[in-house]
Amino acid sequence: MNKSDIKAIVNLITKMFQYKILEIFERKHKIKMIFIFLFLFLVSVLELLSIGSILPIFTIIFDQQYVSKVNSFFETNISAKIIFKDHDNLIFFSLMTLFFLFTIKNLILLVFNWVQQKFSKDLIDHLSISLFKIFINQPYEYYFNAKSSNLVRNINAEPAGLIKNLFIPFCIMIMEGFILLGLIVFLILVYGSNVGIALFVILLIIIITLYFTRNIIKKWGGIRFAFETKRIKSITQSFDNIKDIIIKKKINFFFSEFKKNTKSVTEASMFGGFYKTLPKLLIEQLIIILFILYFFFYYNFQSLDDNFFSKLIFLGAILIRLIPGLIRISTSYQAIKFASTPAEKIYQFFSLNKKIEIDKNRKIEFNKLIEFKNLNYKFKGYNEKVLNSLNIKIEKNQIIGVVGKTGSGKTTFLDIFLGLLKPTDGKIFIDGKDFTFDLNQSGWHQKIGYVAQNVTLIDDSIKNNIALGTIESEIDKDQINKVIKGANLEEYIKELPDGIETMVGEKGIKLSGGQIQRIGIARAIYSNPEILCFDEATSSLDYETENEILKTILSVKKNKTVIIIAHRLKTIESCDQIIELESGKVKRVTTPEEILKNYVR
Repeated sequence: MNKSDIKAIVNLITKMFQYKILEIFERKHKIKMIFIFLFLFLVSVLELLSIGSILPIFTIIFDQQYVSKVNSFFETNISAKIIFKDHDNLIFFSLMTLFFLFTIKNLILLVFNWVQQKFSKDLIDHLSISLFKIFINQPYEYYFNAKSSNLVRNINAEPAGLIKNLFIPFCIMIMEGFILLGLIVFLILVYGSNVGIALFVILLIIIITLYFTRNIIKKWGGIRFAFETKRIKSITQSFDNIKDIIIKKKINFFFSEFKKNTKSVTEASMFGGFYKTLPKLLIEQLIIILFILYFFFYYNFQSLDDNFFSKLIFLGAILIRLIPGLIRISTSYQAIKFASTPAEKIYQFFSLNKKIEIDKNRKIEFNKLIEFKNLNYKFKGYNEKVLNSLNIKIEKNQIIGVVGKTGSGKTTFLDIFLGLLKPTDGKIFIDGKDFTFDLNQSGWHQKIGYVAQNVTLIDDSIKNNIALGTIESEIDKDQINKVIKGANLEEYIKELPDGIETMVGEKGIKLSGGQIQRIGIARAIYSNPEILCFDEATSSLDYETENEILKTILSVKKNKTVIIIAHRLKTIESCDQIIELESGKVKRVTTPEEILKNYVR
């Protein structure tokens, strides 16, 4: 460990406070953290006391003269009437004392390990929950570049990586470092400077070894991380496209990709693990050499006094404790270095946690007209405008069709209307009042029901899919039955053995496209919105199913403003007004008849 390594670790810990990462923890976590560090100190002291008791106890065992000395000590210094009759009696007492000390120490250590593990789990859970909350509250535009596999990894893997590679190793280094210093003091006090010098040489060799292996370990750690990301991506992409993969006979391709990435992950882990073991093996070997050298030095060149064997046992106990301690310090140090990757990522993620001020008391009234004036929008990083000086008027309780070629700006316009995107510039007026769509403006979202081109169902019952995100006890069953009837799902559900409690499977795999879209419509009207938006909701359906869905749309439009983004012209036949877009501008505002007469159906 050189100066740059120490500086890197200090900077890492400093960043925790710089980014105020402790603020994301609840008060109970902070109190427990203080308790953990106090516990660390207690365990370290008990560990040293337990080991330190070995020398006097075994000295007593090997020296029969200690009976009188001990009796005299108790009588003179403690004023206790404890008299040991003979040496055997003293040995029994000494061994029981040793047993008691180590038992208490181990029990407390066991409790500490449990407390530490539980606390670590709580921190991981808290970080994961916090990250999920941060990501799910991001503006819709954030997800244009965000990959689902990376989001999954960031929520599941990064918190565990931070806690397991930073907090736990940091605790270990504190405890083992304190114990290590205590043991070195024991060695120097009992055995003199020769053993101290030998130990110093061993530590120097270990540090040199760590210095030369650190870059290799870091390299393989980075390789493993990169391939792990690719592996997760290959899994999500495979199952997201499972139908196409089966039909196009591409199973072997995706299997090969996953297999290749998996082998690369395990290979990187293998090499990283191999180099991690080098310091451990070296420590063990050098300490055994030290133990043997001490024995032969005294055995061959010095007279064996009465304390030789007790000192030898004490040395063995210290060295046995030093071996795992030094190994844990070494591995903890490497882990802390690896923690920089998840730490930096989590710091970046929490920087996204910007509080958006929402006026909850603000009521949004829509009684007559919504007007878009000179609306512009362009995606971040792009110069070309998707919407260019867009001017649109939408009257209440009208059915508005929006048509145009691919890339004309239909979906972007709808996303702005839904309050998912903020326009680059321009004005939006509701009943003549200037209104700026807030990305989290719940008042506006409560007025809107939305049906996508491809409705995504959760792996749950039909009822819970309709009342998406509503607690079971708060689901309005009367409203469920009402929207089922409105979405023409009544006959279909009657045929199901479990009715509305029927499970739809992941992404609605057990249902047809038409059934999924109807559930999507039922979901949209469950909250009884004033405005219904359909984003090419029938474009992926066959002709017959499309007609049925269009009838359903028309049946639920009563006293509602309806926006229909259409790809097929048949979809707009029943609209009151048609807005045709071209290159982000309004080409014309006309009637369905005017649009349709120019096309052969």
